[in-house]
Amino acid sequence: MRLKKSQPTANEELLRLVNEGYRLLHELQSEFGNKLAARSFDEQAASDAAAPLLESWMATVNQALNDIFPTEREWFIFVDRSLHFS
Repeated sequence: MRLKKSQPTANEELLRLVNEGYRLLHELQSEFGNKLAARSFDEQAASDAAAPLLESWMATVNQALNDIFPTEREWFIFVDRSLHFS
């Protein structure tokens, strides 16, 4: 698979993004649990608060994928390993 960056650099960047995603997930789940326990959970308010955080993370991931993979073909192969072909 062709890359715009060295494989170790790309792997490091992808790992950082995965870790950021897990951190964000943990924060959202913790907030949900705390509000649920306090019986103060408001689904619409939680959705409204989470949306910009998730959109920002997804935009960062999208930009990183565009910076790593030279064409959409490589991006699709990365996303769906069943498409792996020479």
